Amino acid sequence: MNQITPIKSSPPPPPFLVALNLTRRCNLACTHCYLDAGNRSDGTSDELTTVEVIRLIEAIAGLSRETMVVLTGGEPLMRSDLDEIARHANRLGLMVVVGTNGMMLTPARVAWLVDAGVSGVGISLDSLESERHDAFRGRNGAWRKTMDGIAACRDAGLAFQIQFSVIDD
Repeated sequence: MNQITPIKSSPPPPPFLVALNLTRRCNLACTHCYLDAGNRSDGTSDELTTVEVIRLIEAIAGLSRETMVVLTGGEPLMRSDLDEIARHANRLGLMVVVGTNGMMLTPARVAWLVDAGVSGVGISLDSLESERHDAFRGRNGAWRKTMDGIAACRDAGLAFQIQFSVIDD
């Protein structure tokens, strides 16, 4: 009789990056949104509570303290507990980044993120032309607010990167 030798495998490596979609709430109405966030302002019943998100972050930190955690959404700045979540992840040694459309990045908000230990932000900007960006994002004035958010990050020394969607226009 042939014996089957079990295959020995090592556990998978810990994640390098984890993107947490904290909310479906958003202040834009992008037709291309993969979360179908729309203009929800109150969240949904399946949104994780602060305690649930903190437990999830603790589980991630248990795998590796070298994981980058991207707090995103929807628009994560619409969560009133974002600073608490970011601060907790930072205390656990995780690198914390926020993915945002940039419209809510006022100088005060940026200072708040820096104080919570956020290392940087990824800001969505889809055109150098305000009209095109606003049309793509579904809200007039979005480009101007996003540009103001970029300026607030630059002025505060908070690292940022620009994220954009490539489309055939």
